[in-house]
Amino acid sequence: MSVFAMRFAGLRRPRLERALFAYWLVGPLALLASGGRAESLVGRLWTLGMIPIGISVVVFIALAWHRQRSASAMAMLVAVALAVAAGIHDYLVAWHVAAFDRLLPGWPGQRIFLMHYGADLLLLVMAGLLTVRFVRSLGEVEELNATLERRVAAREAELAENYRRLGALERERAAADERHRIMRDLHDGLGSRLFTSLSRAERGSLRDGEMADTLHACIGEMRVALEALSSDEADFATALGNFLFRWEGPLREAGVRPVWNIDVADESHRVPPHVALQVLRILQEALTNVLKHAQASEVRVQVLGTPRGMTIRVEDDGRGVAPDAAGAGRGLQNMRTRARRIGASLSFESDEKGTRLELRMPGDEAYSVTPLPEVDGAARPAGDAAAARAA
Repeated sequence: MSVFAMRFAGLRRPRLERALFAYWLVGPLALLASGGRAESLVGRLWTLGMIPIGISVVVFIALAWHRQRSASAMAMLVAVALAVAAGIHDYLVAWHVAAFDRLLPGWPGQRIFLMHYGADLLLLVMAGLLTVRFVRSLGEVEELNATLERRVAAREAELAENYRRLGALERERAAADERHRIMRDLHDGLGSRLFTSLSRAERGSLRDGEMADTLHACIGEMRVALEALSSDEADFATALGNFLFRWEGPLREAGVRPVWNIDVADESHRVPPHVALQVLRILQEALTNVLKHAQASEVRVQVLGTPRGMTIRVEDDGRGVAPDAAGAGRGLQNMRTRARRIGASLSFESDEKGTRLELRMPGDEAYSVTPLPEVDGAARPAGDAAAARAA
């Protein structure tokens, strides 16, 4: 009871608690050691020591009531006070204390003990308080869980809204980036060529044949942009087939035999449209160099897809072009700039046996490869011919 009262009052005194348990053991151990012969002595002295302990219980509970000022503390104080009073009464009756006999003549002789009533009342009050606390704790836990669930639901809704906003911002930024890329490509490609041709035409230095060549080149630039930007990520092979199909006629007219070797699946290697545009323009620059400078009889374009990426090779059997030549130097620099934009690497070799250009692109690690056979002139994925004719 004393330890319970201390805890109820919010006091933790480990040494005092150990002393109380030690005193509790003294009486039973003394009876056990004496074989029951010290029962009278133990009952008189050891039980007498319980009286100050009981009074300390009342003091602890009174301290708890003073701090809490609650109905439960008051009920506990009343129950403990009655139990301690009943214990003192029973001790005075059991040992016929003369002062108590003089205070209540004849009462000790009745041998009426009250401790069991006081103890039952104290236990009922203790059980009631523990039950009330337990029920209150359950209510607090349920309320805490409900509050936590509400907070989690609110946070999930907030996160979902944030993800929605981030998705919208990402889409807006992607659209803005795509617009900037398109504008930059139009400015660097078609716009630059048109502006240069217009300046020459205004100065009167553009001959009739050059005007037609310039217009053809501008149309080619426009077609490359339309083919690349109108395709999705899984349609690079179609854009590539249309591009090679358009180049077959000009190459044959110039006496150059084209050989295409495409070794990449249509829907496995995903190439974003802006990357496809840069790749096709690199190929356009390479094939233009073949027409203008190489004096070749054959050009081979090989597109190879592997688990590590995609490799594009352009080889001709011409006389070779010096990298620092006027036209070839600018074209090679443009190709290297475009390769850097898409994170690819470009290598260039040229000698008396011909020119070899290789573009290596990083790619998906998980695509499969469906090779197409090498044919003379046009190795294209099935279904590309009609689309190419329409283009």
